[in-house]
Amino acid sequence: DPVYGFDLRTKDTEVLGGQSATEFSVNYYPTHLDAENNINKLPDVYTNTSPTETVFAKIYNRGSATCNDITNFDLIVKQAPILNTVTDWSICDIDMDGQYDFDLSQKDFEILGGQNAITFTVHYFTNQSDADNNTNAIGPNYTNIVSTQTIFFRIDNTDHPDCYGTGSFQLEVTNGVVAHAPIAMETCDDDNDGTGIFDLTTTNNAILGGQSPTSFEIS
Repeated sequence: DPVYGFDLRTKDTEVLGGQSATEFSVNYYPTHLDAENNINKLPDVYTNTSPTETVFAKIYNRGSATCNDITNFDLIVKQAPILNTVTDWSICDIDMDGQYDFDLSQKDFEILGGQNAITFTVHYFTNQSDADNNTNAIGPNYTNIVSTQTIFFRIDNTDHPDCYGTGSFQLEVTNGVVAHAPIAMETCDDDNDGTGIFDLTTTNNAILGGQSPTSFEIS
């Protein structure tokens, strides 16, 4: 939404700049000419009509309004990012070293969730503090440090990086699976009907080949 209700009175102290609020007053106007002529004064809570809009502040002596000065500032409404729920990223670690080279940019599309990739940019960090301060960004290629690691992301408004949001997801590197080939199972067919009873679970240890039976399931 490109409009916002600005409380212009919050700028009084800044406009006065140390001058007495008892001796001087401040009013706000949409144009310099309006301020000069004391017409079309803006309400204290003013809703802008465009994303960037100039407001003119007139400070005057309460005892003599002809003693006055005019300054101006901009009202700027910056588009904030929308934070979507982001899924964790799990991979199977075939070489069993607990690490994987992730291309974090593959998460950009999910994080943006349809938001314009030109208006917003995504960066990644290893902790919340870095994400908040926009320092020590990582990636896009990143190798995890531990098997389950939290990655923090930050969505910035490209033109207004102070307008941002942060979130996180997990990188999960799970031990991969190697199916070792067991030796053939054989049985003697006493009745010569071509069928036999086999206990397939007797091949489990051979198939696992040293992998933990509590970590894997064979069917």
